[in-house]
Amino acid sequence: MNDEQEDKQEQNSQALIPAEQDTITFHDKPLIVVRLPDGRNGVVLRWLCENLNLSSAGQIERIKRTEVIADDLVYVEGRR
Repeated sequence: MNDEQEDKQEQNSQALIPAEQDTITFHDKPLIVVRLPDGRNGVVLRWLCENLNLSSAGQIERIKRTEVIADDLVYVEGRR
């Protein structure tokens, strides 16, 4: 792993606080959507997987193995 990849991995492993957070209906169930401080949109993967009856742990592993989208997986600190 080169320095740039390590920097991205470290940045992605740090929790982000969303700039905006909302709840939409997806498959007749609530789904949290966020806008990150850098302007990117996101969803709470756990809820998305629950709505689709998928294992979130399995989906996270698949995302990490898929080079095209692996860098898009970020951890967001939820609002309380």
